[in-house]
Amino acid sequence: MNKRAAVNSHFASGRVACKLGALCFYSSSVQVDSFVLRNPPLRQVLNINDQLKKIYTMIKSDYWNIKPHTERKLEILDKYLNAWCDIIFKYYQKNPSWTAWQTPFFVDCFSGRGMYHKNGKLDSIKGSPIVAIEKFIEKKNLFEQKFNISIKPKIRLIEFVPEYAQELESFIKPFSNDIDINVLCGDFNDLIGSVVKETGYSPTFFFVDAGGIKELKKESVEKIVTKNGARDILLNYVVDGQIRIGGLAQSIFDGTYKGNRIEGAFKTIERLEDFTGMEIAKFLEETNNDYRDALTTYVDNVLHANNKVNKETDRLQTIVYDMKDTKRQKLVYYLLFSTRKSVASDVMKSIFKDSKKRETNQTSFFDPEIWEIK
Repeated sequence: MNKRAAVNSHFASGRVACKLGALCFYSSSVQVDSFVLRNPPLRQVLNINDQLKKIYTMIKSDYWNIKPHTERKLEILDKYLNAWCDIIFKYYQKNPSWTAWQTPFFVDCFSGRGMYHKNGKLDSIKGSPIVAIEKFIEKKNLFEQKFNISIKPKIRLIEFVPEYAQELESFIKPFSNDIDINVLCGDFNDLIGSVVKETGYSPTFFFVDAGGIKELKKESVEKIVTKNGARDILLNYVVDGQIRIGGLAQSIFDGTYKGNRIEGAFKTIERLEDFTGMEIAKFLEETNNDYRDALTTYVDNVLHANNKVNKETDRLQTIVYDMKDTKRQKLVYYLLFSTRKSVASDVMKSIFKDSKKRETNQTSFFDPEIWEIK
């Protein structure tokens, strides 16, 4: 009779010399002595684990290798914050009774780990949290030296992945004595309400750099849009997810869907409904699943949802930067800037135009067109 080998036959007792040896512990590290050294199967397992760790490290490292369009986005952020701090601090200097303006906020809604890699150099490029922190400290010091008036900016950094939040904590630690910083580890959709509440009537800049639509619900963005007081929003609108899910829904409606996981398909469609705040049928009817029409609908239904307010001065206007992968000439995402102040919109338009010129190596005197949605 043929016998089936046991599942763990690779570790047959004949090959395992059960001589445990010693486990020696040195300051939180473990030295495994003769048990592993005398048993090739266990060495093989450890070697596999080492390989998996190396693969994970490589994947993680590649994920945080900065891309050219991300560098352009960070340059845009840095340039606008430079102007924003000047404007906000000056308002407070001229109106010291506006106590809420003494504590302007910067809220990074999807902070990441705080640093990027480039050209094989780890942690060599500053991410949005560090860009903002250094800019606020620089501007705060210059303002206080010039006017002898205290200004107290606050930085709030939201990050969902615990490992990234821990790394971010280590990167911002050198600045902790110079400015009020708080890292909040959790889901943006769960945390943003309390963060907006903390800002009160203080002027606030929200950087909403989500990686996809499933991370960004309309009801969460509305909490930012309807915030009391001055608020500027720079939002990363990823195009592929919305169009892909819209196409999936359309295939179900017209009977051409060929998948075998209909329940999963409906859950995916729910993400788009959460993102746009619209039933999928209405979204498809209004946009025909076109990139620009979908974007306009999103801006009208989400970023401009509060524009029905009676005070016209409290309504938001939005300008759009179409961020492309210049090598492939492919649209990666739209960068949306929403503000209630025309002076802020004009500043960002200038920054967008300058970035667009350098992106395309434009040398003509004519400015590139910047799409505006009112």
